[in-house]
Amino acid sequence: MGYFLEKCVQKEKIVIIYIYTKILGANINQNLKKIKMKTQIIFIEKKIRRKIRRQNKALKREEFLQKQEQNRINSPTYQKWLKSQKESEEFEQNENERIAIMQYTKWVERECAAIEEWKLIQKKLDKIKQEKVQKELLIKLEWEREQKKIV
Repeated sequence: MGYFLEKCVQKEKIVIIYIYTKILGANINQNLKKIKMKTQIIFIEKKIRRKIRRQNKALKREEFLQKQEQNRINSPTYQKWLKSQKESEEFEQNENERIAIMQYTKWVERECAAIEEWKLIQKKLDKIKQEKVQKELLIKLEWEREQKKIV
């Protein structure tokens, strides 16, 4: 009888309540308390069983994945692949460094050329200014001579 009741608890509470009230008689409140306790215990047991099952599956899956990873690490093809990956990364890094150095040297050369060009332009501007000042001075002196002649 107890097994039948547990199976009913697993299926539906209403069936159990009906069976208990038929078997135990008129004291329904007390019977309901017993039913609730029993159903709670069964549901807790189910939760615990499910939790343990999930944990065991997770452990097995984790062990399987670790074995797979270990096999992959120990495999010679994987080791070759790792080596080739490392070499290609080193080559790429060296190539990037070489390109960066080359770009930097080109930049320095362009900068030096720009500075030289700026210096040349400044020298030309200074010459032009000096010539302009000399012309202005000559014009001023000539004007002063003209003024002295007039006076």
